[in-house]
Amino acid sequence: MRTITANYPGRRFPAVSVTGSQCGLGCDHCRGSFLKGMMASDPASLERDLGTIDVDGVMISGGCDAEGRLDLSGCTAAISNLTAKGMRVAVHAVLPTAAECRELAEAGVEVICMDLHGDEDVIRDVLHLNASAQDYRESLVAARDSGARVFPHVTVGLSRQDWEGALRMAAGCGVRELAILGLMSVAGTPLEGTEVSEEEMLEAFRTALNANLEPTLGCMRPRSLRHLERKLLHMGVRNFASPSRSTVVAAEEEGMTVVETATCCCISCTSPRG
Repeated sequence: MRTITANYPGRRFPAVSVTGSQCGLGCDHCRGSFLKGMMASDPASLERDLGTIDVDGVMISGGCDAEGRLDLSGCTAAISNLTAKGMRVAVHAVLPTAAECRELAEAGVEVICMDLHGDEDVIRDVLHLNASAQDYRESLVAARDSGARVFPHVTVGLSRQDWEGALRMAAGCGVRELAILGLMSVAGTPLEGTEVSEEEMLEAFRTALNANLEPTLGCMRPRSLRHLERKLLHMGVRNFASPSRSTVVAAEEEGMTVVETATCCCISCTSPRG
């Protein structure tokens, strides 16, 4: 019997930005807007802030500096103390080095998430980074070899070359689990009014499955794609971030077993196909 995992992190598994709402990079599709939906903290107060709320785990993230880096080194002591108490910790790192990945893994981080990009034009013109697709590959390998699980994020809608290159990168590095996200229109950004189509999302998932990857439908996606979840169910996708209740009901009516979790999808991913 096929098992579907439906992940609803909510208050039990919050996302925390250790830079508050600050981001020095200014990507054209975000401009720091997604940080505003996270719990604000900083490295010095992270352990204290999380100690004041009743949570099972946390996704630690934040905004980049002008060079596109998110320095998490100041968080490792707090992470070590939190994981020693049984808290499950995932981090969303940005182009981490091998040393940074090892440090995070040694602190007890369970999963290292990171964005993957395969289009040099997107990296330069949309993300405003002086980096290359090879830099993303090197960070992916560093995270893969750190001892923590690695769970890349691939955004569909910036360019076809970008997501195709990112999926090839993951498959070529032997990384099987990943999240596929969809470009959302964010007011006040240069890409306002632009969002991914349902067909492009479906094509990206087909490409991932054909490459023997285990793709998750990530939480960052336009909710206007009303039929996407159901079509992905029929395609064979097994892991969903915050699916609609109608999708869960449909899966059960079709004889699937649905396991609901209160964690981030990167933590509770369905085991890869054998």
